[in-house]
Amino acid sequence: MDKIRYIPYGFDDEVVGARIKDCMKTDPSGVYGPGPMACRWLRQWGARDYIAMVGAKDIRDNDVFVITDLDELLAREFLRALKYCDVWPEPKHPDKCSRMGCQVFGHRYHFGCTIAKNFGHFHPDLVLGRCLAKYGGEEVRRDWGKRKRYNPKPPGLLKAKYVGPTGWHMHSFLSATQVAWKWFSRSGAAKESWSVSDLAQIESQRRDCTDDGNFFTIDAHACEPIPHIVRENPKKWAHFLRYVSDGELRDEFNVERNYRQKLMQYRTPGDTAPLPWEKQ
Repeated sequence: MDKIRYIPYGFDDEVVGARIKDCMKTDPSGVYGPGPMACRWLRQWGARDYIAMVGAKDIRDNDVFVITDLDELLAREFLRALKYCDVWPEPKHPDKCSRMGCQVFGHRYHFGCTIAKNFGHFHPDLVLGRCLAKYGGEEVRRDWGKRKRYNPKPPGLLKAKYVGPTGWHMHSFLSATQVAWKWFSRSGAAKESWSVSDLAQIESQRRDCTDDGNFFTIDAHACEPIPHIVRENPKKWAHFLRYVSDGELRDEFNVERNYRQKLMQYRTPGDTAPLPWEKQ
């Protein structure tokens, strides 16, 4: 999902709005320097702060605020445990707070491409309602002082807790076209253009699970916990269980054509190789 879609323009919060307005000239985070990359991150951070400030303004003290990206999925069992069990032994002092990071299984492209780490991913993240105002939306996502440095750390914050496994990180469960589009829309590393050879490389990485040495291929349906909806209907969700080609991917919302059109704006001049979707 494009980071820019996470936020409305014209924040009610004047401070956040001013940061985004001036991000091409200044970088209050002190990470990237002024320019497009700083703007991308400030939009993302501003979105999370805005969610905490406006979307959760009626949160109760013992409610749990969850901040997560769209590709981070908590298991229903963990959510049930969070509601009914003593998962979070928070000290009974109103001036003390901590955040909780959720360790989840890490996957790329599909559940059969798994990362070989004792943790896959350190998000989503949680905080009690009574502590949310101290953190703000973005700081729930990370230990204080990393990335966003323009807010001083409030008193009374304890070291973060981590618990897991609690779910799944479904990184880039997308077509090659949509993965390529992330180069021009996300907050991570960006490129100025792409060629057909780039799409072929992405497709190869999707097929062979070869992004780096930490990933390996398994039979996800037989070997590893996966979401109930996928396990209960493996035929319908085959494209989540294992590699399938772009032409076999489900496109229920007819978004693939839109991403192809948007991606064409950044094609390398002079690249005349046939487009892969023209062969399908």
